[in-house]
Amino acid sequence: MKFRRGIAALAMIGATFSSTYTHASERLLNDVLNSPEWFSITGESRIRFEHLDEQYRAGLEGSDQGLYLRTNLLAEAKFDNFSLVGELLDSRQLFDIADEGSPLSTSTVNPLDVLQAYVEVPTDNFLPGKGSVKVGRFTMNIGSRRFVSRNGTRNTINSYAGIDWQWKDSSNNTWRAFYTSPVQRRVDGDPLDNEAKTDQIQEEVDFWGLYFSPNSGRLNSEWYVFGLDEDDDVNQPTANRELYTVGGRIWKKPAPNQWDYQVESAYQWGDSNASRSSDVELDNSAYFIHTEIGYSFDHPKSPQLIFQYDYVSGDKDADDNDTESFDTLFGSRRFDFGPTATFGPFVRNNLSTPGVRFKWKPSDNTRAHILLRGFWLASDEDGLRAAGISNAEGESENYIGTQLAVRWRWNAIPNRLKFDVSAAYLDAGDLLENAGQNDATFVYTAATFVF
Repeated sequence: MKFRRGIAALAMIGATFSSTYTHASERLLNDVLNSPEWFSITGESRIRFEHLDEQYRAGLEGSDQGLYLRTNLLAEAKFDNFSLVGELLDSRQLFDIADEGSPLSTSTVNPLDVLQAYVEVPTDNFLPGKGSVKVGRFTMNIGSRRFVSRNGTRNTINSYAGIDWQWKDSSNNTWRAFYTSPVQRRVDGDPLDNEAKTDQIQEEVDFWGLYFSPNSGRLNSEWYVFGLDEDDDVNQPTANRELYTVGGRIWKKPAPNQWDYQVESAYQWGDSNASRSSDVELDNSAYFIHTEIGYSFDHPKSPQLIFQYDYVSGDKDADDNDTESFDTLFGSRRFDFGPTATFGPFVRNNLSTPGVRFKWKPSDNTRAHILLRGFWLASDEDGLRAAGISNAEGESENYIGTQLAVRWRWNAIPNRLKFDVSAAYLDAGDLLENAGQNDATFVYTAATFVF
């Protein structure tokens, strides 16, 4: 019943989007408001229906579904020597299609609050090249987005409060430095109720980073270091992580009839508590590597075949005071491991996973891909954390399962209306089966209206 309600609601809202576009006579919000040249305002609203058939998470069973709406409104005022930027974000579930058994949290629901509010000052007047400094609350995308990203798939978005300096010098080398405190997303009571509670800055958490990407005609590369230092406060228990992550990425861009590649690796060290509720301090030493090689065919549909492999370390011994468990910080994972949201069985922790991806463009305004990956535990003594499955004594086999995922995107009305359809099937391996979990099937369909 809830599945049919979700499809019906999505169809109804999709029809509303189409009607809105028609009556707007192709005029965006700026034009409707007749905004002056120094001021701009834009918005975007995405509705997505998700359905998960069978659960991979420990302790849960049956199906799950949800209808989620994410709407943001961005305003910018540009003056001669600075700019003011503000953005509101509203993320909620609709029509109670999700239920009390749904894995809802502030990763899914975050009713109306301030996502960004900052002043940006250009540095061109006192530094060669081109750059700027942001001060206030803002979102960030850095490098490959595996460690710091403005979330695309998830229904809520990470933001930070502090200072962010970006600079491209006279040789076109890119530099970046930031020092921030993450913003804690909050809801009042049960996320199902969509009751707002003001987000707050995590003053006891410091997140900083340095980034450099040299301008080279032969090799694309980037290098970075991130630091995270957190302590508990009255409103937010933490694992007291003090982590340092250093890494880099090199890559060659795709081109017709040519091979391309990408390699990214990072090492992480520091200390943290075993969990948010534990006082046991562990020494961290962990690492991550992503490799891929692809070939692009010279064809109007731009087909590309990519072979991928990711290795992310896991804890080798749950009974010692050391951990090799990797922390992906504030990164995104959809582009590596397939759909997240209600699904998302894989995070960058304790994985060994080869895969193959095929991408193509069915038409000028559509994109599609197919992804096939096998998943194993990197450490038999650790578990699958996203599923809440422990394997502390290595009692189970380390084969998690095989996942097939497909995605199709259609830019129906350029810069105005987009559709996104995706599906994934997880064939449960020994680890999941021994934990009493089954094969899982996930589908979603989304419509995004830009105004």
